[in-house]
Amino acid sequence: MRKISNMDEKIPDKRFIKLYNFGIRVLSSCIVLSSLRRKFRNKHLIDPAFIDNYIYIIDNEGNKKRIFQNMKNVKLRFTGKNNIVELPNSHFCALFNIQEDNSYIKIGKNFSANDVTFRLIEGNSTVIIGDDCMFSCNIDILSSDGHVIMRKGEVRPYNQPKPVIIGNHVWVGYNVKILKGTEIADNTILGACSVVSGKFNEPNVIIAGNPARVVKQDIDWNSLPHVMYNATLEKMLVGACN
Repeated sequence: MRKISNMDEKIPDKRFIKLYNFGIRVLSSCIVLSSLRRKFRNKHLIDPAFIDNYIYIIDNEGNKKRIFQNMKNVKLRFTGKNNIVELPNSHFCALFNIQEDNSYIKIGKNFSANDVTFRLIEGNSTVIIGDDCMFSCNIDILSSDGHVIMRKGEVRPYNQPKPVIIGNHVWVGYNVKILKGTEIADNTILGACSVVSGKFNEPNVIIAGNPARVVKQDIDWNSLPHVMYNATLEKMLVGACN
């Protein structure tokens, strides 16, 4: 678990936040159009859950800015405290369901996703995603099993949460489920509808299936669609011939 920096900006008192949010609601009630009223509230209201947790936007230069409300297409739900979420300054669609305390999520720069859900049900969970990753839609990342499993005749649970680590330049296909303890190396493709669990330390591979396994080696990928990629490749070849 990453420690919280002492450099955090000053946080307003919760009583002030209640008064501030009340004032925003009063001001928004003066707006006639309901669509503009909702937009005004969403932009200015402070979510109290964001006071007890630490959410940062990090740009490509590494500059960090703490935020206190959900972003467009990115929803964060907290039921615990002292969780840290570090997000890139890029466009993506995601839901973060973080329960209990002291979990850590970090997503690298140039991240894109159509629809991914992070389910950190247990405390002290970790999810780290590298740079230049591309996620499709209907993707779930789980850092734990969600319920206790114990061996017969024993009372202690043995299915503790485990970190999920995804490397750089990883393409995650449609409807992939990434389970606790998964580690994915750089330049990897996760095939559609795969259920991924375990450590895959070999880079430049395609992983697919249920349970997922390596199905192809020595590959690389590009985020461009075929038409755009072929046009770019043709220009490169023409330029090389000239």
